[in-house]
Amino acid sequence: MAQLLDRIEKKLSVEVEATGRAVLIARKAIYLSRIGRFDEARSITAELRGHFGVGQSARVTAWIMLLEGVCFLYENINPAAFDRVHRAQFLSLAIRDRELISITSAWKAHLEFENSNFAGMAEALKMAIDNVTEDDDDADARLSMVLADALFLCGDRKLAQSWFMRSRRHAIDAGDQATIEALLYNRAAFSTAWLRCERCFTRDEPSDITLIRLEVSSARNFQVMTNITAFGHLISLCDARLLILESEFERAITALELVRNRGPFASYNFDQDIIDLEIAYCQLMLGRNDQAFKTFNQIRGNDLSGLDLDDRLVVAWTRSVMSGADARFGDIAVETGRLEMLRDEYSVFRNGLQELLSQFTIT
Repeated sequence: MAQLLDRIEKKLSVEVEATGRAVLIARKAIYLSRIGRFDEARSITAELRGHFGVGQSARVTAWIMLLEGVCFLYENINPAAFDRVHRAQFLSLAIRDRELISITSAWKAHLEFENSNFAGMAEALKMAIDNVTEDDDDADARLSMVLADALFLCGDRKLAQSWFMRSRRHAIDAGDQATIEALLYNRAAFSTAWLRCERCFTRDEPSDITLIRLEVSSARNFQVMTNITAFGHLISLCDARLLILESEFERAITALELVRNRGPFASYNFDQDIIDLEIAYCQLMLGRNDQAFKTFNQIRGNDLSGLDLDDRLVVAWTRSVMSGADARFGDIAVETGRLEMLRDEYSVFRNGLQELLSQFTIT
């Protein structure tokens, strides 16, 4: 049993007050959700709702809402996760419970970041930091991880690593293997996202690719070692995209074809058409122009405007390179113009995010 679960069970063995027991049980179910044991988490949620479903305790109600939000997020990246966490935060503010304010705000910051609402992320982070106490490892680990993730996305690896280590320290103190796994995965994922965008500004081999490959491998190894199954498919996506950056095009095609059959993925940062475009790019780089065009032609007119900016930038760069290699893939002038526009937009975005993050200093 994970250390955190073991500690919760020990507290449950001596806790006799109903509200206190309910909070511990909710915390247990939140952890079960985060390691992929969804059936158990749902069963616990239903049981808690059965006992506290008519508002006997606002504190327990807030914890149940947070539990439901986390379960929605980890089981199938359900958009309802944000609503539940937001309601939990609102209720925690109403009852002025600092522990709840800090943990719900930290999770809200996490979801705001995932949805690229960085102003909302910063507001929630400030709320979490203002209310977190020195011994609140759960909230501190979560808010520190959000800051590390955002900084890795910006390419500020030195400062990101400082927040990464702070989150890791609190996770170790809590016995929270799931947060350690999430830290390793997120570092790999957001560093890969940054690396893909860096490629869009130069044709040279990206910097730090060897280091980030090691980070992806570390995240995968930790998942295997701890048997944490939630989001394991996302590491496979990172691996496939690193293979493209490493010019391992044959292996990348195989990896991308495997990824398309796994999930769940969030609609805002994954689209099957991107996978097909990346496969077409790899085929083209291998000299299989006709095969690449057949793959590309199936998705060339599809709308990808709903994707995150970093993905739209990568799409524009990929199409620009492909049109330069073979005129069938588009007008090079049009594709290059689109790429330049998105380069400018991405630079503005990254500068704005870095400015938002500059208000948070690590101690």
